[in-house]
Amino acid sequence: MPTKADEERWEQIWILSEIYHKKLTNKAFWKIVYTLWEKLDTLKKEDQRSVILSKKQYDNACKVPSTFIKKFEKAKLISQTVRTKAKQENNFKLWLPHLKKIFTLSKQYAQYISPNENPYNVLLDIYEEGYTIKDLEKNFEEIKDKLQKIIKQESKKEKKQIHYNQEEFPKHKVHEFYKELVSIIGFNLDRGNIWDVHHPYQTTISANDIRINTNYTDFISWLTGIIHELWHWLYEQNIDEIFHFTNLHSWASLWIHESQSRLLENIIGKDKPFLVFLLSLLKKHFPDTDRKIDDIYDHLTNVKPSLIRIEADEVSYNMHIIIRFEIEQALLSGELDFKDLPKARNQKIEDYLGIKVCNDKEWCMQDVHRSIWAIWYFPTYTLWNLISAQLRNSFTKTHTNRKSEIEKWDFSSYFKRFKKNIRQHWSLYTPKILINQATWENLNSKYFLNYLRIKYN
Repeated sequence: MPTKADEERWEQIWILSEIYHKKLTNKAFWKIVYTLWEKLDTLKKEDQRSVILSKKQYDNACKVPSTFIKKFEKAKLISQTVRTKAKQENNFKLWLPHLKKIFTLSKQYAQYISPNENPYNVLLDIYEEGYTIKDLEKNFEEIKDKLQKIIKQESKKEKKQIHYNQEEFPKHKVHEFYKELVSIIGFNLDRGNIWDVHHPYQTTISANDIRINTNYTDFISWLTGIIHELWHWLYEQNIDEIFHFTNLHSWASLWIHESQSRLLENIIGKDKPFLVFLLSLLKKHFPDTDRKIDDIYDHLTNVKPSLIRIEADEVSYNMHIIIRFEIEQALLSGELDFKDLPKARNQKIEDYLGIKVCNDKEWCMQDVHRSIWAIWYFPTYTLWNLISAQLRNSFTKTHTNRKSEIEKWDFSSYFKRFKKNIRQHWSLYTPKILINQATWENLNSKYFLNYLRIKYN
């Protein structure tokens, strides 16, 4: 977007945020919500959940002054712009005061909502309803040492790395390839589209306008990005129509949403049956390509710690998240001074991943999340790895022919199973209830650890 229009966009968003806040805290709306709240037991399940979420949203909004909302929105927009410039110039000091302000305002926001609660818990609840620091610490403690052992073991192995060049896969043919790829797996291109951007992400404008944005730098990164975002798409496309235009038309939580994409990207997408399908489709579009299943498998399952989170392998990726979680708690509590952030993260990167950081651009400013206050978003990335393995475990108990089906380009079993158990419900259930219903138990990290143990022996 044009940089000269930054101030105009800021002004537009401030105005819209203020209007939204005023409407949300309107007394007429308050009367409707509380009248329904008093009759909650008489309502059907969908309406009960709708009222519960509306009351929570209304109560929180009433606690936060509209003047603060405007101030916060402005700070986020400025921070995002400055962070982009600071990253380009590898100048952390340029962004530092804005980062500090985002944390300060985030903490203030949490204190408005619940002054006696740990700010991290209040903010985490925005993304993960009912989840707390204690839950995260338990999950991370269960996997941290075991992941480090696998990283040390696998990093010593020499696996073949595959390199692709742009000439081998012309961009116009790549577009044809990925459109057929996503269609086979279940995405309806009449209800969505694909665009090229700097950082891959998926966004939903409406139930019938779902967009994936990807970055075609090299073929492998592009492919894993497409596969990851694809099941985000499918989650968005498979909502039950009864939730359209209601406040239940939103994801149950980030870790539910992300568990879908990680399930396809790693657990299904880096398994050999999927690669058999992928290679046959690849040769259809690029008949001259000379690739072998084992070589592709070795490349995709290689464990080599790196500085860039989105390019990390499925084992060391989680260490990136644990590092961010530990650092952000320290920043929020005041235990770590912001000016010491680069030094602290450098040490953790070296301790946990065995890598020495060369500059701030490679790590400290690689994520856009902190610039827009999505700081407490990071733990969800490991939670979705854990739950994707748990979903896989429950799926394999009932679908014994899944591997042969995939090799034959048939993804219908996966599509139907996860639409029925996860996607169609959206916000009808809390994340914990939804996972319990889909897998017959609460979140359990053992399935992810078992999956890795089997995969990496």
